[in-house]
Amino acid sequence: MAYEVVTAQEIYLNGYKYRARSPILGSFIDPFPGQLSIGGDDYNNQVGVSSLVIDNLSGGIGTEKFISPNMCYFTDCIIENPGHILPPRLATAISTFTAGTTGIWTKPTAATGADWTNPSYAIDGNTGTAANTTAEVADNTWSGYITMTFASYNIDKVRLWFAIYTGNSIDIDLYYDAAWHDEVDETNETTGQYNTYTLAATREGVTQARVRMKQTSGGTRTAYVYELGLSVLPDTDGTIAQLVNFNGNQYMAKGKNLLKLDSDRGGYTSLKTFPADITALISSLNSRLYIYLGDSNNYWYMSTAEAFTQSNSANAYWGIQHDAKLFKMNTSGTVAYSTDPDGATPTWTSGSKISDIASQIEGFEVGRDASGNSVIYVPTNSILKVYDSATPQWLDTEAVLPNHPIGGQGHAYFNGKIYLSYGLAVKEYYPENGSFIDVGLTERDGLPIEYNGEIVKLQGEAGTKLMFALVDSSITSGNSKSGLYAFNGSAWYCWWKDTSNNGAMHDCIVSSAASGYAVYWDVGGVVYYIDIPRGIQNPDKISQSYATAGLLLSPWFDAGDQGAAKLAKVLTDFAKGITTTETVALKYRIDKTNTDIATGWTTLDTLNTTGETGYNEELFSSGAGIAFKTIQLGLDFVTAGSTAKADIQSLKLLFKKRTGGLKIRRWIVDVLLDDYANGPTGNEKAKAKITNLNTALTSATDVVFCYRPNEGSDESHYVSVECEKFEELPGPEYSGGYYKLVLTKV
Repeated sequence: MAYEVVTAQEIYLNGYKYRARSPILGSFIDPFPGQLSIGGDDYNNQVGVSSLVIDNLSGGIGTEKFISPNMCYFTDCIIENPGHILPPRLATAISTFTAGTTGIWTKPTAATGADWTNPSYAIDGNTGTAANTTAEVADNTWSGYITMTFASYNIDKVRLWFAIYTGNSIDIDLYYDAAWHDEVDETNETTGQYNTYTLAATREGVTQARVRMKQTSGGTRTAYVYELGLSVLPDTDGTIAQLVNFNGNQYMAKGKNLLKLDSDRGGYTSLKTFPADITALISSLNSRLYIYLGDSNNYWYMSTAEAFTQSNSANAYWGIQHDAKLFKMNTSGTVAYSTDPDGATPTWTSGSKISDIASQIEGFEVGRDASGNSVIYVPTNSILKVYDSATPQWLDTEAVLPNHPIGGQGHAYFNGKIYLSYGLAVKEYYPENGSFIDVGLTERDGLPIEYNGEIVKLQGEAGTKLMFALVDSSITSGNSKSGLYAFNGSAWYCWWKDTSNNGAMHDCIVSSAASGYAVYWDVGGVVYYIDIPRGIQNPDKISQSYATAGLLLSPWFDAGDQGAAKLAKVLTDFAKGITTTETVALKYRIDKTNTDIATGWTTLDTLNTTGETGYNEELFSSGAGIAFKTIQLGLDFVTAGSTAKADIQSLKLLFKKRTGGLKIRRWIVDVLLDDYANGPTGNEKAKAKITNLNTALTSATDVVFCYRPNEGSDESHYVSVECEKFEELPGPEYSGGYYKLVLTKV
């Protein structure tokens, strides 16, 4: 912009020249307003610096960019109680799984024999029925084999109830290691009772047994096999699938095996091995633990004395107890229920079938419907279905999921609402009005990539304080760590994170077994538990055990402007319990050069002596300060793994809001009201100058200001115009006064 060149004691403003009464006064000012105090007030304020106070993180995890002082990005530390940041809870690992030493008599599941009639009678559990040879066996001649098949078992004994004429010989072979092995050769055994044979050694992985016999009567005789039994040693192979409470104890399904938590919680001991993998454990009617084995195998049940009985019914993959009925459902979606599931011949009533999306079924859940009635729900990968018992039929609810591959696998009824997971997301469903909201670990900024996974289990019984979630990292691509998370209805907390990558998770339970009260979960083939305080739960008020290490990451803080420079001056803390073994490293990193968890950190100090209990000040760059645009704080806890712990009760970052760069310019000038020529067309009287100045003062836009010529053109600025005060002479003459103008360039 080119304007008529101004001379000494002359300015140019909004198209007019004015004479200055005195030299122009100028200043550079900070564009920020006054000091900030975030998360604190009163004594947290200090003159000349702003403050960020962190002393309440009960808002939970999941905020990478600062939006509130009571939230953090990620931590496994205990932060639920305002005024305390404590090390993580101690998780105890259970990795000992002991095979039982007492074999349990088990029947084969199938029997065949070309030379035998009714071969299934040899495995029906009834010593009043028998398979028999189709033709009489000649003197001193072996009969054909009757062959029984079963799941792979470890066997230490076999027993046989048979009949043939005296002078008999018995031959029993077992199939393992891809070959038949001769195990029993006996003569002159007693008929009409069980004959038990202890094997020379435990045979592992046995899948078949075959029996033949001969007689030496001098004539021909019919051979009978009434029953063959196998003494199956409980095994520990397989994948952990489910945990259940029953009769004051805790039991585990691990592949084909049912295990029981030891009284000292040091391990699990196997009780029985079943013909197929256990698909569900239901603590249910008539003081029974029902053990479902999928579509093809008859389910079993266990009494409070841990005696096992096989039922006469299969098609039991998922199950639940509701309304004094035991429900079962197969993988085709066929549902049935019984009021006497442990009877000799239980009656099963059709509960209809989920035929449209049977392949998406993820199990059963019980909750309230819109009328407040207790009903059964079935979550699927894409929608929540509800059971109408009057019809009966399965109806679609309004709770629709985005057809996620494992949508609905995490499901729970918690505090009067239904929760359904899909990935890391969770929908909270209100049956009363059919509405739902998203409340999962994808909200806000979610989890760091190092802890990526998908929810495979939600555990939230109506009476519990927290709903637990298992985040399984083995499902997602790349390397990340699984974890146990807890939701209190509004905020998420990390209760535990794995130290290894990609550990598979399956189940979670709150249990009072073995004189404890704890949350249990599995990961990577190991079960962990964390004790839950039974009374007061504020860790500052009670004694509990803490993990050996923990971390906390604050959100990235930029004081609301990521592009503006700030100066970090001091980090103060108030700590309790600091010792040489209970330590806390205070660290920071700036400007998002590194955003992974591990790198880019500078340690200000490590609190590690009793003298650092209480108030501490940590200077940035020895007091000179560290320039930053955005900053993240971190804590690293180390403990001895006992009840001793460090407690960070407050953190305060003192910073200046701007340390350099562009400032706002401001000028103060007194312009004279005189008849000096200032207009583009000639002389302007003082009265006209007042009119021109009022136009500049009330302009809707900034106006041009210039006071110094610059190599033939004027150095100009766009400014807003204020009038601090003015003097005008009374009467008809306007000349002789002045206006004190404040001109600001933003």
